[in-house]
Amino acid sequence: MSLGTVQKALNRLAIEGWVIRKRGHGSFVADPERSITEVYDMITKTVSRFSKASDAV
Repeated sequence: MSLGTVQKALNRLAIEGWVIRKRGHGSFVADPERSITEVYDMITKTVSRFSKASDAV
């Protein structure tokens, strides 16, 4: 996995409110109280999007 892919994924997670990115400090989980089901669904959808994008290349 390339650095660009990871950066895009972290940016997307930040846009969706899952992580908070602080320059010079790192990325942090925005709300640790979210249910495991929500997290699993979000990860599944994100992986699916990246898989479809890589298949198109």
